[in-house]
Amino acid sequence: MTVDPAPEAGGLVCPPGAPVVRATVAALRAADVGVETDYGQGQRDPDALLLVPLRESGDGRTAAELLGTIRAQLAGKAAPFVLRVEAGTCLRLTTINLLAEPAAPSDGRCRGPRAGDAPGDAPMPRITPLNVDCDPRQFAGSPEPFPGRSGPARPDLRPSGHLALSVPLPSPTAGPGAGTSPALAPAPPAPGAGPAGGLPVGANAARALPPVAGGAASRSTADYYAGFLWARARDVANHASMLFRDKVTTEQDAGQDWGLVLLAGRDCAPELQVRALGFALCMEAQNPAPGAPVPPIPAADAQRAIAERFAQEPALYREAVRAIPYAFGALPIRSLGDVVSHGAHGLLGVLVVEAADPSGRRGPADFDYRHAVARTIAAPDVTLRDGGVVGAATIHEHVLLWQDGLNLRRGAGRVTDLDLPGRPVPDCPVCDDSYDLGEKGVGLASERFAFRLVDLFASAPGVRIDLGLRTYPRDEDDLNRVAFPPGFFAGPVRTPTIVAPPGGQMAVRIAHPVGRARQRAFVPIFPGYDDLFPGFGSGHAALIGPGKGLTAWATAPMTPGPYLWRDGPQAIFAAGAWGHLLVRPEAPAAPTGR
Repeated sequence: MTVDPAPEAGGLVCPPGAPVVRATVAALRAADVGVETDYGQGQRDPDALLLVPLRESGDGRTAAELLGTIRAQLAGKAAPFVLRVEAGTCLRLTTINLLAEPAAPSDGRCRGPRAGDAPGDAPMPRITPLNVDCDPRQFAGSPEPFPGRSGPARPDLRPSGHLALSVPLPSPTAGPGAGTSPALAPAPPAPGAGPAGGLPVGANAARALPPVAGGAASRSTADYYAGFLWARARDVANHASMLFRDKVTTEQDAGQDWGLVLLAGRDCAPELQVRALGFALCMEAQNPAPGAPVPPIPAADAQRAIAERFAQEPALYREAVRAIPYAFGALPIRSLGDVVSHGAHGLLGVLVVEAADPSGRRGPADFDYRHAVARTIAAPDVTLRDGGVVGAATIHEHVLLWQDGLNLRRGAGRVTDLDLPGRPVPDCPVCDDSYDLGEKGVGLASERFAFRLVDLFASAPGVRIDLGLRTYPRDEDDLNRVAFPPGFFAGPVRTPTIVAPPGGQMAVRIAHPVGRARQRAFVPIFPGYDDLFPGFGSGHAALIGPGKGLTAWATAPMTPGPYLWRDGPQAIFAAGAWGHLLVRPEAPAAPTGR
């Protein structure tokens, strides 16, 4: 990753003078790079997907070469995808699709490897007739939305190899003023080109990146602005006319005045149409003689080319576009190429937009700093308007990626199911609800109560406990009948551990890009935090749902030791969404910023 001192000329998103951060991310199957996603307690996803940051652009390299590079970079270990930028920064994100299109089994059976679609996916909520699994056992006792059809004959949605990332920042791919004339509609992007990496919402020409074909990986580059960005169409038209009228007529010696007006609702020939900052405009000749007919514009094609060139000048941007840097905090990144399967298998991430350094110093541009899950921030002194000074502080930041609807298997080496090692984790009567029968996790890890009990009782003499492995698809082990041992929540956990010194300032960045659970929350068993706005909502358990991100600003306790944080609903807590805050005198080892 590199940070440029100045933006490239032109463009809709990057304001003149804003720094440009370049980053590259690849979407791939974990198995293709030798990574077995270990959620802890023997839980693994055989169809795991990953977003992986690349240290290089990967230009001119085949899919196999890129996968080899990523295999060496990861060294068998997976981590949540995190990307940091500062408010007011222009992000130029290159997305590479290394996914192959899953193929249906040739014999149609629901057994054995299925090319990225192993049996065991959690059923969709009963409110929808969609089916994501071929295993008829999943539907025992469920209403049949297709009378007379069940099991393999029921429609079975296979995962897609197409990729389109949703990054919730202003982007030219979602720019306003698409125009009303087919002549101005953007041409369909060539394979691997166009704005597919930042697919916007609504009618547009953007399209998903296709899967790997012929050894070649498709890619696209999209620009984003870390802040608020907007422009009114009429302002763009007025300022464009004022700025460029004299330049065009002077260069072409047209012998007449001219202007730019909005294209909407006008009968405008294609050779007179101009695009300025993403808005569709029409060139009109202005006759100085009142009441005289408007003559045609001579050399219209040449004038149009000049107008479009000048429409990219920074002067028009400064006059017509409003750009306000904003530190959004944690923002969810999700895949729209397959809204059902991609997120459930791990194709998601977190974009952190942090405040710019008031002193004007730039943060380091190194790769580890930008993509670290945990890091420290050296905040400088801040002088208030009343003359007061807020002293410098060190902020300990940790990113938590909320997950649900997961499809994990457990018990490899002890059991097999449908010719595959291990058995899908069964539905839990005290961990699931009808909307989400999948497993829960945080940051590619889970600490499920049932399996933690299995581990704790493993060395107990005369005790045989094998929760979650005796029955499928419903777990008949009732945790309410189990006596939990003392210190159940103590000891190491697989889920993320937040580390801070006594009394240290903490910023816990939380994002839930995609999921099925109806309501979740971040509940720390230590001093509370404000919700999105001070005094709004709960100061101890802000609600979290699919598509939401938040930052919990808190102060660590003064007494060293482990503390608990957890999800809100008790069922999701029991399903494994909890972890530790470790308060210790020494500062944690993490990439340091500013």
